[in-house]
Amino acid sequence: MRISGLMKIFLAPVCVLAFGVTALADTSPASSSVHFENGIYQSKTAVYNYSSHIGTITLETFVEGITKIIKQDAPADVLMMVDISNSMDSDEMAFLKEAMNLFIDSLTVRSTADVQHRISILPWGPSSGLTTLCDFTSLYPSKQTVVNAMSRIPSEGTATSTRHDVALQKAYEIMSTQCRTDALKYVIYFTDDNYINVTPESKTAATVQIAKQIKDLGASIYCIEYATFSGQSSSSRKMLMGFLNAVSSNYPAAVDLSSDIEAHGYLYHLPD
Repeated sequence: MRISGLMKIFLAPVCVLAFGVTALADTSPASSSVHFENGIYQSKTAVYNYSSHIGTITLETFVEGITKIIKQDAPADVLMMVDISNSMDSDEMAFLKEAMNLFIDSLTVRSTADVQHRISILPWGPSSGLTTLCDFTSLYPSKQTVVNAMSRIPSEGTATSTRHDVALQKAYEIMSTQCRTDALKYVIYFTDDNYINVTPESKTAATVQIAKQIKDLGASIYCIEYATFSGQSSSSRKMLMGFLNAVSSNYPAAVDLSSDIEAHGYLYHLPD
């Protein structure tokens, strides 16, 4: 921080005579003083102009020191949502669990007594009866409770429906009531590419609006999809990507499935 000031003092000619100054030059030599203490630098310079009888005093003050940037993790509450609809075969479920394990491991090494990251796991797909395998559980000092909860995820999907709307409504209830006020909030939404067989009630603006309510809580939604697009047309792929884009934080303001969804995030389409 630097503060500089310029102050002019107007002196009558009598002042010059009082000092016994002979006007041999237009200005006097600069008179300066410098003071530095405890990182604070102060400088003062005074110059007198004999012709105009104006004295100019320049004051300068600034702070010198070392700027420290302290980077510290904030605690995070992460809801991991697991698609257990029957379109999730054993290969897809194995990949999903591997991704979950990697994510949990990365958070575990960053969890401390002061900064505790918490995980909750919610299987979804059925139209009712959704319950968590574990409520928000700290990864400090151990991830074992969360790992034990993961072991209860089925090896392949069993639900006969894929109710995104029911799942997101349950997620909203959890995120609005169980998250810590000082924690970052995340929803990790695992699913597959079977959009054609998604229950019609899920493919509506109302579903997107539920997701927006979660985002309005300050939470970020990440949609992670296991996709092969086997046997699906380009239009089907585009519909699925548009839907997940609207649900995710790629498009924070999405309230429906309008045609401009692609402009608000990143969509990837495999060629036909």
